[in-house]
Amino acid sequence: REYLAVFLGRKLIALDSIALPDSAFIGEKLNSSFLIHKVLPNYQPPEAFSLLAITTFSITPSAELKYAFGQSSLSNGCAVVSLSRLGEFSNRKPHFRFYLLRSLKVASHEVGHSLGMTHCATFECNMNGVNHLRELDSKPPYLCPNCFSKLCWRLGISEEKKRFTLLKSFWKKHGFGKYAAYYGEMIGK
Repeated sequence: REYLAVFLGRKLIALDSIALPDSAFIGEKLNSSFLIHKVLPNYQPPEAFSLLAITTFSITPSAELKYAFGQSSLSNGCAVVSLSRLGEFSNRKPHFRFYLLRSLKVASHEVGHSLGMTHCATFECNMNGVNHLRELDSKPPYLCPNCFSKLCWRLGISEEKKRFTLLKSFWKKHGFGKYAAYYGEMIGK
């Protein structure tokens, strides 16, 4: 939650867990299309620009696909992220940091979609599409200049330097010097 608040420049609220009907599943997997179009809109507060559900269930948008890391609606602001395919969770520091990084990439990517942003094919960017873990690991957690501009426009953000400073602090605090350095370059420090 801390990262998304900094990434979006907005206060986030956590909602209670919700019970899902049997119809929300395709076999053992959560039907992410059903969730983002039929379930989540009923829980989205009127003042919210986006609603992100996080689950440990494996998700799939349809019976034809094996799985997805996440799925979003470009029109209703709802998104879901599954933690089940991001690797083995462990509290040991190196494993936790790896899992954390994957989780943050997928969550911020799906929230980008929920804000109407499509996949980026111009630069290396968090809004690039990914189909497997190697692709996910090869993509940065930050937005390219074009996608960052879209995000700022969508959210009405004008203080880019302040955002870059907060993002730099977040990555530094959590031991991701490479990404802290990226934002340091963006602000000229």
